[in-house]
Order: sequence, then structure tokens, then C-alpha cells
Amino acid sequence: MRLILKDICIKHNNLSVLNNFNFELKKFDNLMILGSNGSGKTSLIKTIIGLNPYAGEIFFEGLNTKKESYLLKKMNGVILEESEFPENLRVDEYLDFVKSFYEKWNNSIMSLFKLNPSKIIKELSRGEKQKLKIILALSHEPKNLIMDEPLQNLDFESEKVFLKLLKKYSQGKIIISTHHPEKYRFIKPKKIILK
Repeated sequence: MRLILKDICIKHNNLSVLNNFNFELKKFDNLMILGSNGSGKTSLIKTIIGLNPYAGEIFFEGLNTKKESYLLKKMNGVILEESEFPENLRVDEYLDFVKSFYEKWNNSIMSLFKLNPSKIIKELSRGEKQKLKIILALSHEPKNLIMDEPLQNLDFESEKVFLKLLKKYSQGKIIISTHHPEKYRFIKPKKIILK
């Protein structure tokens, strides 16, 4: 994956999170974003995928994120720390809706995480909602994975399953923000450390 950040300025609640930030990730490198709480990790992840306003330029896989964010969202699997779901749908109804937007869909990912497809989304625990985020991110067999704290709320077994699946993407296809870098040593990432 190739990522270029040029003179990036991000504000959150009128406070500067990043100011004139520059970074380049080469084609076969993975990226890990580290920093303390409130340092801007989530803001940077959301900015990279086109969800946050920013000044400067971002090129991801040769695409300008301001002009071509739809294409980026379609080709990447994204796991955000906070996501909203249609609470009154069943898991299977929501998955059927989402998969209609993709050409490929791997139904076997669902069975790996043992999530009950007939359960109403508002009745899911935080861990089950995290499993749903992972299923949504991986099932369309994305080119890259962009993740913000993907292991949060997962039980031990689901964490093992996820890390095993992640090894498939470990050659220059991962951007991750985490407080637990030791769990991702196998991806051998370049690091951005935010203060």
C-alpha cells in the first residue's frame, strides 16, 4: 500500500491535532499509529479514509482522499473504534444489505467468529458488535485493512481468530492504531508516534 500525507492539518473541537504533518509509506510497508489517549490516533485514521475534514493532501494507493473517498471505502476494509449500526435489524439482514454493495463476499468469515445471525443488533454485546465490525471489514476481501483498536472488547478466542486472519494481510496492506503494539509485531510496521 502506498500512502502520502502532505502538510496535513487536523483540528478536533477547534484544537489542533496535527499541524503540517508529513509522512510517506512505501508500497510494501504496514503502518502502526501509536500515542497516548487523545493524541490524535483516531483522528488520523478517520482523516486517511476521508471521514474527517483536513487541510493538506492525502494520496492513498494513488487516489486523492478528498476527491475519491468512495473508491477508497470500497477497496479497503475499515474497523473504527466507534461505529453506528441500524439497531433494529438482525445481523443477517444488515450483512445482506452491506454485501449488496460489493462484487465479492466471503460468507465463511461470519462462521469463524460464531456470531448469531438472527440476533437483533441492539441486543449484541460490545464484543459481539466488535465481531460484526470485523466481519464487515474482512468479508468483502478488501485490498487493505485500516483499523482503529480492532481487538477492543474481543474474547480471547475471537482475538486469536482475528490475528490469524490478519496474517493474510501482513505484506504492506495494514494501517492500525493501537495501544497494544506487542500483539501486532508480526506485521513489522513502520510507526507514527503521536504526542
